[in-house]
Amino acid sequence: MKQNDIYSAGLAPDTQIDPIVIKLLQKEGLWNEKFSPQNFNDISEVIFDLVIVVCEKALDKMPNFTYEAKVIYLEYKNLKGQNFSLYEQTLKDMKMEIIPIIRLEL
Repeated sequence: MKQNDIYSAGLAPDTQIDPIVIKLLQKEGLWNEKFSPQNFNDISEVIFDLVIVVCEKALDKMPNFTYEAKVIYLEYKNLKGQNFSLYEQTLKDMKMEIIPIIRLEL
């Protein structure tokens, strides 16, 4: 698979990353201290080939791109306040769904 730049951003992100997400990403060897909540508007100059939306509210508020970007919606529950095992299962589910999409689309 070719190298791609990957961004994670929200339309109204929290001010800090959920501590359970940090713990899970550390456990998986995916955590980077440079990670921080990012507003989609702060990266609006980036030209995306693929946008994966995981929040139904965000789907309705996505900006209209002035270029052709494929937008895919996958539904995931907001896990805030849930237990660690649900976060783990959701990460497994996301990997199984999102990685094949990236390979197919990019």
